Amino acid sequence: MEQEHDKRVIQAYLKYGSVDEILKREYDLNIHMSQAGIHRLIKKWGIIKAAGPNTNIAEVIYFLEKLAYEKIPLERLYKKMPLGFQTSAVTLHRILSYVKTGMTRRSATALVITLADDPNKILIGKDISTPRIEYGKFYGAWSIPMGFSKKGESKRDSIIRVLQQEVFSQQIIDKSLNLDLLLANSKKIVNFDVIDIRLSLYHISLPIKLGKEVNSYKLTEFDFKTLEEIFYQKKIFRAGVPELCGMYTRFYQNKKVRAEKDIPVVISELNLALVQNWDE
Repeated sequence: MEQEHDKRVIQAYLKYGSVDEILKREYDLNIHMSQAGIHRLIKKWGIIKAAGPNTNIAEVIYFLEKLAYEKIPLERLYKKMPLGFQTSAVTLHRILSYVKTGMTRRSATALVITLADDPNKILIGKDISTPRIEYGKFYGAWSIPMGFSKKGESKRDSIIRVLQQEVFSQQIIDKSLNLDLLLANSKKIVNFDVIDIRLSLYHISLPIKLGKEVNSYKLTEFDFKTLEEIFYQKKIFRAGVPELCGMYTRFYQNKKVRAEKDIPVVISELNLALVQNWDE
């Protein structure tokens, strides 16, 4: 019974993303544990805790895409956002100031995941972690696995956090998979600046069997797609995702492994459009 209770706590953490959110739902979840107890269990289970601010990456990127490509004044666009939109206008102005000066203040990690027998197909899933915003309906955009990281943390922690939250959640709950084994062949491809985030892109090749077992509470409808399918199928992607997939293709074709100091920095199309099209 205790093991099942602990699994329920870990499941809730991977689903809701914070201990505070678990405590808000503790009665419905039938969880009987203090805040400190939950934190101890998460650490004991080997979970890499969520990183970064509460600001939703997808929510901010969606707003700034509208701002850049439709050239709507920020305040007017902000007033059109529904009550569920949580990012403040002050935060949006601050992010824009960083974009215009070419600075980044946050870190994130994204994973291009392929199968051992077919390196040309990339794992994508439909993002169900964002709120349903009526204006534009960005809920359900397609993405590769990604999330915030902590500045200065190890490559291991940055990658495993994403694997736990967006690729192998059930295996983590069941303690049935050692994620460290997947890191042996991981390679960093590029540093990618999107809004005020410096995103590190890594490639991981999965055994064929594991490719059939991916699951999470944030991405669903997983599939492996070629770059052509990603670019030309009429799917809505998170900003920057097609660019990142294209960078992987160039990396794989070159098969060149670089030292950290030689990893290139690429500015996203969104950032370039914001600098060109928006005046504060």
